[in-house]
Amino acid sequence: MVKPSEMVVKLFSATKAMEREYLGDTVTRWLGEQPDHLVVDEIRTMQSSDQAFHCVTLIVFAHLDADRWRSQDTKMPVAGPGMPR
Repeated sequence: MVKPSEMVVKLFSATKAMEREYLGDTVTRWLGEQPDHLVVDEIRTMQSSDQAFHCVTLIVFAHLDADRWRSQDTKMPVAGPGMPR
């Protein structure tokens, strides 16, 4: 069973056009800085308040200690209620 302390939930959001354009680069850079994280799910949403403004949100769910989850001896838990898919 995964303990909450072994999970990371990271939220990225952007409302301005330039921020939205580089949101993927921001996420990629953050992931590169977290080599011990193993991404297990993500949720993407887009909301509009009017013609000019849109909010893009990306929520990343990751396990800490990625090497442990990648090893052949440890199976990653299957998602269930309250856990990322």
